[in-house]
Amino acid sequence: MDLWSGSTIEIALGSYEDVALEYYDATRHPTCANFREATRIGLRHRLRTGRTGNETYFEIGAGKSLLLEELIGQSLPLKNVSLIDSSPTMLKHSGHVQGNRARCLIGDAARLDVESNCVDFLVSSLGDPYNTTLFWKEAHRILRLGGSVFYSTPSHEWATAFRIRQDQSLTAAEFMLKDGRTVLLPSFVLPVQEQITLIEESGLHVTDVNEIPIADLHDQPLSPKLMLDRGPGAPVVTCYIAVKKAH
Repeated sequence: MDLWSGSTIEIALGSYEDVALEYYDATRHPTCANFREATRIGLRHRLRTGRTGNETYFEIGAGKSLLLEELIGQSLPLKNVSLIDSSPTMLKHSGHVQGNRARCLIGDAARLDVESNCVDFLVSSLGDPYNTTLFWKEAHRILRLGGSVFYSTPSHEWATAFRIRQDQSLTAAEFMLKDGRTVLLPSFVLPVQEQITLIEESGLHVTDVNEIPIADLHDQPLSPKLMLDRGPGAPVVTCYIAVKKAH
């Protein structure tokens, strides 16, 4: 791990393994909780559209899997579900489902150990840490024709407003841990049109873009980092649907 020492704090350039034990602590990290809930809203809407229960599902960067929670909530079977994460500790948050026929796998989003043309529905919840050309080419490779991707990312409008105000990098997310460390993690949040271009350069076709606003989080405490004097209509996350079509 690389370290940068400032005058009063130590900043570590780390991975999600460094934050995994407390990532889902909504008291310590309410912004993460808000992003997760906003993504849940977008994913729930997508799963209610055209699902039969026989599809092959993959979730990349799964952690505590939103896909599983929503499939279970809709009484859909888990026999064709695979969860992939590069952090073993993050993936342990979904470990309780392994006996229920969902698979938990350690893997790199840019180099998936998955055969080509085998996935019907790919979920990338808050996939900004690996939002790269390599990931999107892998997504295209493993999807069957007609298969689709649900991808969410923190809103670019929020990311620029917050990170610039805090004098932070536009390509990193900052986590302040309970042990006093500050960890920087990769976070590539693009303007909507640039994101669409990145996705479509892989060969996928973007069919829908949906921004989840602050107002939709009415049942959850809001992080001060989310508000930034923005109104209830300000976006929290942006959700993209992309489909693999025949050329």
